[in-house]
Amino acid sequence: MDLSDLEPKSRLSKIGEEETPPEEANATASEVKPEEVAVPTLAKTPHEEWLEEIEEIKLTKAEAARIVDSILSKGHYEEAYKVNKTMFALRTRSTADADRAMEILHEQKPSSTAHYSHLVSRINLASSLVKFGPSSFPHTAPASNNRDVLDKEWRERYRFITSLPAPIFYLLSQVLQKFDQKVALAGDARSIENF
Repeated sequence: MDLSDLEPKSRLSKIGEEETPPEEANATASEVKPEEVAVPTLAKTPHEEWLEEIEEIKLTKAEAARIVDSILSKGHYEEAYKVNKTMFALRTRSTADADRAMEILHEQKPSSTAHYSHLVSRINLASSLVKFGPSSFPHTAPASNNRDVLDKEWRERYRFITSLPAPIFYLLSQVLQKFDQKVALAGDARSIENF
């Protein structure tokens, strides 16, 4: 038995193709110009990744642009939802809301992940709730001198959230998570094509 038969061949041919002699293969390879060789894209651009992510959550580029335009022009974005016959509305949170959340978490020092998650959900929901059924909640525009007014409005919404039945609170929390995801992707820097 000849051992050369057991060695792997350097070039495999497809079934039905004739094998090209090595000297012809080298001649053919040297004739191909580098700019003619198509190289597959191995990595996606950040913008392409963003397009895939918005498609996954069923957000169009036009909707994403509308969300960003609303935040830039009005300072917030708001969306209404309906559960059976009850309407509710959520809006984006401000930097003052983020500051308040950090202060509360620092003060409360949640001892477990579950406690932390529940507290953050309540804080964020109270910061985002605009309307629930017949109840409407004011959201004064943040300014450097009105933190007391903002905190008073927030406490009113927080008390309302606390009075909700647990299943409704968890439903609203889940909707808020999806709302936050949509808004975050809409405003993602990867949406800018040349970023």
